[in-house]
Amino acid sequence: SFFPHEDEILLPAATQFKVVGCLDQGPALKVIQLKEIESPIPLIQPVTLAVHSNAALSNDCRKKAVEP
Repeated sequence: SFFPHEDEILLPAATQFKVVGCLDQGPALKVIQLKEIESPIPLIQPVTLAVHSNAALSNDCRKKAVEP
């Protein structure tokens, strides 16, 4: 994720999975086991990872807000 304190994982476009298992853990919780499979739609360019800090992001936003 772009935000380091978020509890999330972002997947590249065209990522595909096969469901290999399901586990019912109660009325509001299901565990799904996935296996990544090769996508028939390849990416044009490979995805590169960039690390940003919230401080750098907020500083950049402040600069843009002050600029005419």
